[in-house]
Amino acid sequence: MPNRDKVLITIVALITLAILIGGHDGVWAKDASGSFDRNLTVAGPVELRVDNGSGSVNVRRGGSSSVSVHAEIRTNHWGLGGGASDSDIHEIEQNPPIKQDGNNIRIYKLDGDLGRHISINYEITVPEATTVEAHTGSGSQTVEMIQGPVTLSTGSGSLRVHDVNSATELQTGSGSIEINDIHGAVQAKTGSGSINGDAIAGAFKGETGSGHLEVRLTAPGDVTASSGSGHVTVNGVDGGLYAESGSGHIEVSGTPRSDWKLHTGSGGVDVRIPNNVGFNVDAHAGSGSVDVAGPITMESGSINRHEVRGQVRGGGPEVHITTGSGSISID
Repeated sequence: MPNRDKVLITIVALITLAILIGGHDGVWAKDASGSFDRNLTVAGPVELRVDNGSGSVNVRRGGSSSVSVHAEIRTNHWGLGGGASDSDIHEIEQNPPIKQDGNNIRIYKLDGDLGRHISINYEITVPEATTVEAHTGSGSQTVEMIQGPVTLSTGSGSLRVHDVNSATELQTGSGSIEINDIHGAVQAKTGSGSINGDAIAGAFKGETGSGHLEVRLTAPGDVTASSGSGHVTVNGVDGGLYAESGSGHIEVSGTPRSDWKLHTGSGGVDVRIPNNVGFNVDAHAGSGSVDVAGPITMESGSINRHEVRGQVRGGGPEVHITTGSGSISID
């Protein structure tokens, strides 16, 4: 018998077996879905914690005396005898994974097979005075217009935080991160994806394994910004700075209140410092030129095409810059 005929017979046999095992709820059954809504009364600051296996979590400011939860439930029956049934969906609708203890609200991750086969997307409104901690295995998250602090993590998915009045900590294994209008320290980390931050009023620490990083600061604070592969742009620094890219351009501006250290394996470096601020410069370009605007004083330094060491405008914190391949400009 030709190999092609053997393959066709095998496929038909498997389909027949799957139908016999699965019945009407077998492998070819239509996805099941459902939803639920809950309105929880609170008084005073709220602590919200969400643990979700699969699905998005969106939190935004709502009324001052309630936490409202809307959930969309999705499942499929794919797999021999696997998946979740309509009755499972109905059970979740009647008994949502939510627990309230005063102003502490907890949304639980589904256990066992349900957790593997069901995805829940949450839309949650909370009072402005709310602390949010949310964790998902897979799914995007958004938090906006609350007091905070905010702590978010996901194995895979994008993270977005807007208009939060305290510290924010974000981590995703794969996905972009967007933060803006944050009045507090920010930590952001992604294994693969870009990081974009605007109007950050506090210290900042950002790291991406692969992707661009761009941030604008509006208040004093030390900054750490690194990318394994991608450009790094930091504006409005008013403090110490560490910026690094494995392969990409670095561009920074601001006032060094303490030492700055910038390094890229391959790419140029552009630095802008106000013309009334003094600093010590130590800049090295393996392949490329070094250009420093302003008067340079040398006691034990040096100036040549690939290296500049000395004091600018009387000296101050050290600005140390290295690039393996690219030019350096300090203006």
